Amino acid sequence: MARTFLTIDEALALAFPGCEVERSSIMLTEAQSLEIEALAGAKLRSTSVHPYRATCDGEPGGLALIDTHRVRTLPETLMIAIDADGQVRRVEILAFREPAEYIPPALWYAQFDG
Repeated sequence: MARTFLTIDEALALAFPGCEVERSSIMLTEAQSLEIEALAGAKLRSTSVHPYRATCDGEPGGLALIDTHRVRTLPETLMIAIDADGQVRRVEILAFREPAEYIPPALWYAQFDG
């Protein structure tokens, strides 16, 4: 039932091939937190964010965020990679603990590209 698809390092290599990737830490301001909550329509669990920043050939290549959330009753972990222009470049399932029939099809994840 529980399944791990990719490690974080494997997912980052797919999103940013040949790039250097480093994990960073950001503390959101109150204004940033409120804006994110308004846009998301949900309360933040933390004001601490840990993006993975990619550098490709000395230039900013984008960033990736790892999100773990509940699907029905069990967690799923996703990586959302964004290019340097702020466009979604890749969404990957890293781990999925629900039964496999609850995994959305690849077409559903593909809607987020760009």
